Amino acid sequence: VTPYETLSRLSAQLARNDEGLLEGLAATIAGGVGASRVVVWLGDAAQMRSVAAWPTLPPAGPRPLADLGSRRELVRPVWHDGVVRGALVLTRSPGLT
Repeated sequence: VTPYETLSRLSAQLARNDEGLLEGLAATIAGGVGASRVVVWLGDAAQMRSVAAWPTLPPAGPRPLADLGSRRELVRPVWHDGVVRGALVLTRSPGLT
């Protein structure tokens, strides 16, 4: 999958604005970067809640941003107007560094 294809898919999903938007976002990110899992978290730095994942996972309990991720995971906060509004947690596929 090329970066252009990934951005095209993401653009199409954002334009749809349906209930599966965040799940589609997680799937598109996973396909674009080769992650084995992507989890979308919403909330502030003190308390995040998982709202979507690819592949689908049961919702995790609330936790602070600092507690998200593990050694094989990359955590990226999502900021808006200088405030953390969520986070993306990507699990590396085996063989990726």
